[in-house]
Amino acid sequence: MARGPHPARCIISSGPPNKSPCGGLENEHAARLQYMEKRKKKKKRNVDSECRQFNDEWNIKYFFVKANDKALCLICKDSVAVLKEYNIRRHYESKHGSSYSHIIGAERTKKAIYKVAYVLAKKGKPFTDGSIIKECIVEAAGELCPEKVNLFKMISLGSNTVARRIEDLGGDIIRQIKEKAKRFCWYSLALDESTDVCDTSQLLVFIRGVDSEFNVTQELASVHSMHTTTTGEDIFN
Repeated sequence: MARGPHPARCIISSGPPNKSPCGGLENEHAARLQYMEKRKKKKKRNVDSECRQFNDEWNIKYFFVKANDKALCLICKDSVAVLKEYNIRRHYESKHGSSYSHIIGAERTKKAIYKVAYVLAKKGKPFTDGSIIKECIVEAAGELCPEKVNLFKMISLGSNTVARRIEDLGGDIIRQIKEKAKRFCWYSLALDESTDVCDTSQLLVFIRGVDSEFNVTQELASVHSMHTTTTGEDIFN
């Protein structure tokens, strides 16, 4: 007697009734498809949301200015859409670095002189100390980075140069105080008289002001030498 086909095997599932035993795999596959769809519909990164802003230092470092929310190269008139220093630096180094790097170096040298002059003025040191500082820098560079010694030798820190740079810094401070004073809604003056090492009376004038946004500014506005008497009438005159 011929045998018939094998009887169908019965698969017993411990899951709920009327549910396929392969439901777990099906759910996993569906979740994977749903995840892929979400990735496809994901919006592209918005550059504006990253709050990228044009840095004014790029004017000197890379010869770029901001124009219509883009960075415009002043040399070749090309524009860079994304305000990111890497993109701007790559444009400058690949197209203009070999021709204009000496200008960048001159600006950095000038900035270094201003920084040294600022420290000398803040510490109350004589202008002639600039030459000593330069000698120290050159000696240290000769040991740490001998290949760049000539770069440090280009820094001019003579007494006359330091004096001019300190005058420039002082003039810039006065300009900033005047600009802020124009926005003062309320202000007050404080005067103090003191005597320097040469026994000369010095009148110090302090200003304190508040603008419409309640930003408080307090600065030493002026210093006047008084070689005669120092009465109240002399001060107010």
